[in-house]
Amino acid sequence: MGCATPSIRAYANDEECYVTGVLEGRTALVTGASRGIGRAIALAFAREGADVAINYARQADTSDPEAAAGVASEVTAFGRRSLVVEADVAIEAAVRSMVERVHAEFGRVDILVNNAGFVTLSLVETMEVDLWDQIIATHLRGTFLVTRMVLPGMLERGNGRIINIASQIGQIGRPRFAHYAAAKAGIVGFTNRWHARWARAACWSTVSRQVRSTPASCRRRLANRLSTTSAHCH
Repeated sequence: MGCATPSIRAYANDEECYVTGVLEGRTALVTGASRGIGRAIALAFAREGADVAINYARQADTSDPEAAAGVASEVTAFGRRSLVVEADVAIEAAVRSMVERVHAEFGRVDILVNNAGFVTLSLVETMEVDLWDQIIATHLRGTFLVTRMVLPGMLERGNGRIINIASQIGQIGRPRFAHYAAAKAGIVGFTNRWHARWARAACWSTVSRQVRSTPASCRRRLANRLSTTSAHCH
């Protein structure tokens, strides 16, 4: 993802304006992509020209086990390649296997979006320790593990992009969100620290989203971020 600013063609619909073609020829891995904001990001990338690997966790999709396959079908409808990869991002062996599969299918990962996560509200004084551990493991440990597996390839090629999904709650807090706030604040700190070291080889971004952000607004912000910061990647 070089320094040249890509050619941009825009079109609008009733909801938002997309920037098209900016990711032509790129490959992306989006964690937690079977629903919600992860799905919206995967489809936005496909619309922009990227092939997309769609990660999901089986235990998180028990209500709709075919959700990831549905997203893959939507990606291919844009004329892009898709790959569904099941993995719990908190488990090192599962993450390693996932990244190996993506590399085998797509050859590389140009864009990583660490989006996987969930939240169950609880007061600190009544929170189960297991719930705290699960939130930290999925959000913070998961972001670290997937980044750790993908980053070496980006450094070897001298280019790439990593987008970590954070939250304003990680900065301002909110009742019954202490575990979630701690995880998201950790993601911001992790991103800021490693951005300083690896910025020459891989662009890093933290997207802080509000709890009520819609997939449509997320697509718009990500498209804008991708199009306006491409010139700063090495």
